[in-house]
Amino acid sequence: MTDNYSVQSIHAALLEKLKNYINSQYFGGNNLLLAASGELLGEKHVLTQDPYIESNTAYVIRENGLNDANIPESIRNILVTLSKENLGVFTSPYVHQVQSLEAFYKGLDILVTTGTGSGKTECFTWPIVANLVNEAMNTPETWNMRGVRTLLLYPMNALVADQISRLRKMIGDPEHKFSQIFHSFAADDDARRPQFGMYTGRTPYPNNETIKKDGEVAATLQNDILNKSEEFKQQLKSLGRYPGKENLDQFVSSLEEGILLENPKDAELITRHEMQRNCPDILVTNYTMLQYMLIRDIEQPIWEATKKWLHASPENQLLIVIDEAHMYHGSAGGEVSLLIRRLLYRLNIGRDKVRFILTTASIPHETKKQVADIQNFLRKITASEYDQEFEVITGERKKIITNDPLEFSPEKIANIPIDGFQKNDPEKILTIQSFCNAIGLNPLSTSNLDEHAAFLYDKLPQYGPIQRLLNITSGVAVNIHILAGEVFLNAKPDDALAALQVLLAILPLAKSNQGQILFPARLHLFFRGLEGVYACTNPNCTHKHTGEGITVGKLFTSSGFDTCDCCGGQIFELVNDRRCGALFLKAFMVSEDKDNVDIDLWRDSGLSYGKNMREVHLYIVPEDGVYIKKDSTKDTSHEGWLDPFTGILHRAKTFGNKEGYLHGAKTFGNKEGYLHVVFTFDEPIPGKYTF
Repeated sequence: MTDNYSVQSIHAALLEKLKNYINSQYFGGNNLLLAASGELLGEKHVLTQDPYIESNTAYVIRENGLNDANIPESIRNILVTLSKENLGVFTSPYVHQVQSLEAFYKGLDILVTTGTGSGKTECFTWPIVANLVNEAMNTPETWNMRGVRTLLLYPMNALVADQISRLRKMIGDPEHKFSQIFHSFAADDDARRPQFGMYTGRTPYPNNETIKKDGEVAATLQNDILNKSEEFKQQLKSLGRYPGKENLDQFVSSLEEGILLENPKDAELITRHEMQRNCPDILVTNYTMLQYMLIRDIEQPIWEATKKWLHASPENQLLIVIDEAHMYHGSAGGEVSLLIRRLLYRLNIGRDKVRFILTTASIPHETKKQVADIQNFLRKITASEYDQEFEVITGERKKIITNDPLEFSPEKIANIPIDGFQKNDPEKILTIQSFCNAIGLNPLSTSNLDEHAAFLYDKLPQYGPIQRLLNITSGVAVNIHILAGEVFLNAKPDDALAALQVLLAILPLAKSNQGQILFPARLHLFFRGLEGVYACTNPNCTHKHTGEGITVGKLFTSSGFDTCDCCGGQIFELVNDRRCGALFLKAFMVSEDKDNVDIDLWRDSGLSYGKNMREVHLYIVPEDGVYIKKDSTKDTSHEGWLDPFTGILHRAKTFGNKEGYLHGAKTFGNKEGYLHVVFTFDEPIPGKYTF
């Protein structure tokens, strides 16, 4: 069975790359370590832990929930129309998405706290878009005024970019579906279209306009987008990475001439100067940039336009969305709280002119105290009154349970080639059909992959192993070996593991017609570098290692051993000079010991380091080698022999038949099993490279 894309194969491939890196970067200069690397790095859980599988928490879907929601009829009509064109709105949304709509249109401020991948973004994008269309439909006189209707506030630029991608696919869709829907609802045929913009440090460009800088922006857009193939451009559009311009070629051509083209049909404003001249309806930024925007003169037209719009009608309110609200604790929360107050002051409005939607996946809300703490946090960060309550929406978790689930044994699917689920559509379909036949499910004969995806989404939850997999991993990361045994009860471990990986490969393909994935899973892989390499100092250890004339005892990758479990020898950390491969023992000694013939060595400094304890590196002298002093008048190196069982370093006078040489281990001859080393009392020998 080919399984290049199985969890175990991916994990093993990454582990092998890590081993190769350690061998080349740390062991490469020393044959002893290279020879021992297989044993050292092959130990279980030295560099990695078992993979863990987690799926996003499943939430209950309300069938036809959009039609049944308790919201204004005009808002319902707008959202239903958007859903028919697949513009990010679903007729059968999650319960918490419906609850968010209902709470918002009751006039409440909202906190949505549901799991990752649960559709929290829709909880604020639907009201945002519906409000824009609704204003153009019911109050065209205010709609024609510029002003920020919605401020999307994010803690980091990566999240800003993700939101812009969503807005491009929804408001700035390449097929102009949204624009057509908008104008079909708008009271005026020539109503301006809604616009959005990202205003962060990445938005081109600061300060005043210059032809040179315009040209630089044009060159970037030309090289990164316009000069690419049509296929590449279509991929960018499908991912929301293509700017929402009516005519990007024309926009770039104008920039090259130093002209900032203002096209009222543009969905997106991509430069700062566009937004300074024509305030976007949706402003996406981070709180650091918002702080600058409130104090710099160049951005004041944005706030002046917003202020005029807010005061034009009692119905006009600024919607502030704070995503990832849990990140605003401590000092960051205090900054955002003061920043919102400064914004209200700049716009000359009270708290009643602002609505808030906050989202998070990480705020606990199980106990009464936690609920009270959440309300207090929300009031403080949003400049609210002490008696103001937020609607906290937690979602309704879903358990997939049937009275008589269908079962199948792991052996039936264990040999299905996992790679088939990653290939082109025809091969995917063949592999899906093979899987269906194996579990006794009559497959579809269509060649349309989307139909197979919807079929799997509908049929697979009827099976016991699928139910157990979904329920066990919902919001919880589970060890893959434990999970295999719980999904396939009483099965052989190898069969259960192989079958589980087939399920992990096919389930992400199961997708509803509205784009909801049956098993939105995450794979957790844990890797780490070596803590260190530690050596038993007994050359006669039963698990000794020899290389390049050096013999040490058993090697360890953990500092949790004081003495060797094979022979009882003392253990010290090995330090490797990556330039030449020389090995040193890292030890500690009392400073006053340097005049003694015998020195007690310690493997760590305890609490005395920096007082009377110092670090020393002991160069391990090869048995067939000699140590040559560079300059006998300046070299402060000393020779010694380490007793592997007591940790005492015995020193001897230098003697021999050639001036400037330190003798090999054989010249200290009346006790075998000592490790011959060279060291200095001044500073550790240069070339310290630890693992």
